[in-house]
Amino acid sequence: MKVCVLGAGGLLGHMLIRVLGESFDVYGSTRESATTSSPLAKFLPQGQWIGEVDASKPASINKVFDADNFDVVINCVGLIKQRNSQVTDDEMMSINGEFPHYLAQVANSHGAKVIHISTDCVFSGLTGNYFETETPDPIDVYGKSKLLGELNDTRNLTLRTSHIGRELTTRKSFVDWLLSQRGGRVYGYSHAIYSGLTTRELSRLIGGLMHTNFGVTGLFHVSSEPISKLEIINKLNELLDLQIVVTPDSSVKVNRSLNSEKFQALTSITPTSWDTMLAEFFQDQKFYE
Repeated sequence: MKVCVLGAGGLLGHMLIRVLGESFDVYGSTRESATTSSPLAKFLPQGQWIGEVDASKPASINKVFDADNFDVVINCVGLIKQRNSQVTDDEMMSINGEFPHYLAQVANSHGAKVIHISTDCVFSGLTGNYFETETPDPIDVYGKSKLLGELNDTRNLTLRTSHIGRELTTRKSFVDWLLSQRGGRVYGYSHAIYSGLTTRELSRLIGGLMHTNFGVTGLFHVSSEPISKLEIINKLNELLDLQIVVTPDSSVKVNRSLNSEKFQALTSITPTSWDTMLAEFFQDQKFYE
């Protein structure tokens, strides 16, 4: 099976390249030109790196399909406003909301299926344990744009989920931020409930899905056992010996946990425990040093 990961240099994209590359013929696209000086070049061969594919210039997606005939295109492209204050609402709506539909149109015309990655932020977080049947109620432009971009049809697949992990070229992720606090003090939100996965575990699940349930289409929640942000920080603090003083903080109350019973029942694919996910994360740290 031939796969192309859009956003191959990103938080999830680069891990998909690493994990899926063990079982599939994997290509990746980035906004930047392919270059041997990039960390991505360590595990994505130049011949499988499709550069200068920019979601803000939708026609550039044709470079992907000019490169080869793909069975699956995984869309990891997206704008997160918290990371870039220069991003406008219109840009977010265009790339997060409109581009996935253009991508699906082009990909499907070439016989390829799109697996689109959405987010738990399509929900407000007022209740938690959200099912696919519940009406989304995003509270910001990011959530609204991601909701607009979801593909819920009989040819493509949207996975609503969330993920944590190390970044390849930048250090703006939650985990990279925590690592930067080594020996310091941080607050941990005891009432911020999370049901995401590590990027490695999510990549493994996507790979398993393509192996055994390739025909699954529509929209599904993919989640782990709910855990508080405080618990995640405490586990990482101990595992990585960060020696951070963590102060519990109950002032932030949000629960965007997703219920993935439907996905698990249909696919028989179940995420591992947080302890297992984080143990695997720990074993992978040398890759980023």
